[in-house]
Amino acid sequence: MVFWLSFFSVIYSPIEASEQAKSESSVAVSGKLGAPPSDEMVRKRLVGYLKASGTSEAKIREALVLWDPKTTTIDSRERLGKILATIGVVDPQILRWAETVRCSDTGGVDIIRLEDEATDSCFKDALKLWIAQGWIQQGRYGEALSLLDGIEPAELCDPASYAFAVATIHHQRAEKKPGLELLEWLLQYSGAIPERYNVLGNLMYEDLRQLQTGSLDDISRRMKQIHKQLDLGRTGDNVLKTEDEVLQMLDKLIEEESKKQASQAQATAQGGAPARPADASRLLGGKGTGQVTKKKLGKTAGWGDLPPKEREQAMQELSREFPAHYREVIEAYFRELAREQN
Repeated sequence: MVFWLSFFSVIYSPIEASEQAKSESSVAVSGKLGAPPSDEMVRKRLVGYLKASGTSEAKIREALVLWDPKTTTIDSRERLGKILATIGVVDPQILRWAETVRCSDTGGVDIIRLEDEATDSCFKDALKLWIAQGWIQQGRYGEALSLLDGIEPAELCDPASYAFAVATIHHQRAEKKPGLELLEWLLQYSGAIPERYNVLGNLMYEDLRQLQTGSLDDISRRMKQIHKQLDLGRTGDNVLKTEDEVLQMLDKLIEEESKKQASQAQATAQGGAPARPADASRLLGGKGTGQVTKKKLGKTAGWGDLPPKEREQAMQELSREFPAHYREVIEAYFRELAREQN
């Protein structure tokens, strides 16, 4: 059916979405999400739109089979899948196009716009969510957030898929507060959401709940995010901001370790027993190579500028309380980034 193509405006415009997206403000938090609507409510909404848009009775009857619990093989909790299947009945061409877009690698320079006011938001939002899911799997979090930013949460036919997608991005970016808010909303509907959302949502919730801002775990996650963005060719303000945050966190850890050493030295000089350092967050085992894609970030990034003496002192202080392999990871990471500026 060609009417879908007339309803959907497909425009590609160059942007650096991952650098422009503001994860805590560009998407709505859980307070704007409503309870998941029933299948019957969604079915009536879709039928009303299909009739108003001139869809044939035969196509409508074929689509309704997907929403009949007696005839469909789709789990009632798989709301997004049922909406996409409905779109496939009405116009398989637009679904094939969306599949190509969600699996493609546009390097962060293209974005689609599905903003035709004549099209029911239930259909548009489903396609946006589906495409965003594909981009999230590729690690293209900025593009996914930019696309989801156009969704009105209160009108969603499948708020669970929206909440899970955005929470996944926050989890990968170690953004604790917005991630926990969305996961708390999602998990209160555990009986009405797909089982994978329930299982993975609980795992992400516990992981974020235990995450301590500024800990080595937090720093490690941010370093991985920098690596991922560099691999995707992202070298803009958002990457530089994350780099600065990592440096500040490392500076704070070094300062805290220096104070503990000074306190221990003073206690020893006074004849007292050295104070036992407080337990710190630790990384799990494993060893990375410290390799990053060689992208020129410019001198504003500030990586690798420490003099050798200060660098060695920082490494010594960091390695006192943490696994030996972590020192090697940081050293390799800094060496690689320092070479990029030379």
